[in-house]
Amino acid sequence: MDYIGSFLLALSDNIDLESRIYEDYDFHYTDMTNFMLDILVDSGYITEDIKIKSQKIRKLSDKMFADEVERSADFIRNSKDWNEIFSLADEIRQFLNK
Repeated sequence: MDYIGSFLLALSDNIDLESRIYEDYDFHYTDMTNFMLDILVDSGYITEDIKIKSQKIRKLSDKMFADEVERSADFIRNSKDWNEIFSLADEIRQFLNK
């Protein structure tokens, strides 16, 4: 989760923010299948709530990385979907850092 979260909004636009989203996050983003998330829940590594948040991030990330979606810092900063991804990532990071 070091690649996504509201902390990115403090970065400068073109080079930092866009490269972190469209190079680092897009490259390192792991599409956790429901099967893998179920294993993590069953093993006690994550809760059912974290699983649901992870599924939401996956769904929203797939939508935001679609070819037809604008790829600019302004869009990232103002997009309801990107901001929801950031918020969910912050919540998951907080859970993992307990």
